[in-house]
Amino acid sequence: MRNKHGFYSFTLLLLGLAMISLYSCGDDNNSVTNPPGSTSFISGTISNYPGGSTIIKAKLTAGTPTDSFFAGIDTVDNNAMLNMNLSTPPSNFLVSFNSGTIPPGVVISDTTTRAAQFSSLRAYGFSNELLGELQRKNFTDSQTVGSFVVQYLYSTKPFTITGSDTTVNLTDTTMYFYNLTFAEGWNAFSFRVAEMRTNYTKYEFISGEAAGAAWYYTPVIIDMLSNKNFLMK
Repeated sequence: MRNKHGFYSFTLLLLGLAMISLYSCGDDNNSVTNPPGSTSFISGTISNYPGGSTIIKAKLTAGTPTDSFFAGIDTVDNNAMLNMNLSTPPSNFLVSFNSGTIPPGVVISDTTTRAAQFSSLRAYGFSNELLGELQRKNFTDSQTVGSFVVQYLYSTKPFTITGSDTTVNLTDTTMYFYNLTFAEGWNAFSFRVAEMRTNYTKYEFISGEAAGAAWYYTPVIIDMLSNKNFLMK
């Protein structure tokens, strides 16, 4: 689904695990770092950090937003450096594959695995107010070939997802190609724009972290009338 900014949101691998939000970038580098199962520790400098001290959390939810588990917590100050260990999620935060929604062209090697996923980190103040989010990606202002965002998935078993799927919406055709290998534990994977032309976009899911990623901070804005937070995209 395309939102008002021209970006896209997808449900990863048809599992109902989480939403992926792809924003813009411009690096067509096909090399990959962080092989499967090597992501129990995430780190890096936050490129556009506004300064001050914030608490960064990797938040998982189960059922309702108030039913949450923090897979990792770190405090970032003016040095803008993130260092976070990721812990094993409790069983009630793990979900199973929905085999009824897997397209015919997609093959999952072991549908008995259970998983949890997060697509961004949340930044909180010391009164637990939401200040913004962090994403690992390579973007500037417009979606181009090579754009990607990094996601993190915990799996109870090793498994693979391979194959492809095509969706058609009026005159727009979108293709998704899967070439994913997950180990037991936390894994990084990347969701990348592989091809783009008028009325056609091809995306690919690949294991590990595509080269050129960095942490980017997005602040929230507050609707004073409804007292709701909105991330500035």
